[in-house]
Amino acid sequence: MSYRILDGGLGTTIQKMYSNNRQGNQTYIDHGFFSFNLTIDKKLLELANVHMEFLKNYSETLYTSHYQVSIPKLYKKLKNLNEIWHLLKISYEIPKCIMKFYGNDARNLSSFPSVFVSCGPMATYFQNKYEYYDLKCHPLYKNGIYENEIVDMYYKIQVQSLISLSPECIMFETFSLYDEIKSLIKVLNDLPSNVYSNICFGLSITCKDEKVTFGGCNIVEIFTLVSESRKFKYFGINCTYPKCISKVLQSLSTFNCANNNLEIIIKSNKGDIMYENGLPHVVEGAKMFFEYVDEWSKILPIAGIGGCCGVLPEDIGKLHRKKHNINSIIENQSMVKEEDLKFLIEKVIGDSEESCSNKHPGIEVKDLEKFYELVKNHKLE
Repeated sequence: MSYRILDGGLGTTIQKMYSNNRQGNQTYIDHGFFSFNLTIDKKLLELANVHMEFLKNYSETLYTSHYQVSIPKLYKKLKNLNEIWHLLKISYEIPKCIMKFYGNDARNLSSFPSVFVSCGPMATYFQNKYEYYDLKCHPLYKNGIYENEIVDMYYKIQVQSLISLSPECIMFETFSLYDEIKSLIKVLNDLPSNVYSNICFGLSITCKDEKVTFGGCNIVEIFTLVSESRKFKYFGINCTYPKCISKVLQSLSTFNCANNNLEIIIKSNKGDIMYENGLPHVVEGAKMFFEYVDEWSKILPIAGIGGCCGVLPEDIGKLHRKKHNINSIIENQSMVKEEDLKFLIEKVIGDSEESCSNKHPGIEVKDLEKFYELVKNHKLE
């Protein structure tokens, strides 16, 4: 099995960290920008420790904490584009430096990114789990008509902001609407190719069952759209109950031919928790996600496997043991101490501040004002 081991659920892990060391009602998960709150509130050592815990459990690629970062929503909070860019940059550079200084040397032998910059769907602007809503009750549809002008403007802002970080790869995660993916592709098509010549893109969907996404859109039709766009290197399945992933892969396997240019990535939910309408409930006696990997790999070549909701660093360690057929593991990079991470963070902050002083954040205030005007005119809030 040659798949790359990815990380697990950042939000899940941070939530556990704060529940184990809770002070009062302090939490960084159940409001606003979720994992990115650690960066906003300058809890950078905590963020670095979470990334490091996945590395210590043999993650070979890390995802950033940008998933919930809706730039228009963040600007309403901070009112400063340079500050926003600085925070975005720090959240990328922390896992990037961790992989650079402490990551497995095998990463240099592969073109697979060491860090994915995560970008959620426009549902993150509303901050209320709309990525799990059917299009019939989704705010991006008014009387059955898709709000393409607003969505196009939104992704222009998101994409240009994240490209300005000069990442290896941007992974657009947890998409469920066919029309929204078309809007994203339009924005990518409109960008001059030299703007992202050294950046690759991936897109992942969240599946309600083996046939449709949570938005009620046909999975195979979305896969075909993404493949034919020729804009993406990776196609992912994330935030999905692992039991249904095999049937999804079987459907996609009919397109796994010379005309398909996509590498498959899976970031499954843990397995003992199932989500309905964005709410979790326990599934007794369920198989865990890492128990499905042999089955998945027999259906299609899988480029990377990791976890989403419920998947902690120790679960990634179990995936590592499963992959290598071993009973126990020695913690990877156990010699790395908190002082090392503090030094790394100081370097990241210094380098990011220097970059911020001479690099444009990628968008202008007038872009945001135009977006807010569209939202107001279309009564989207």
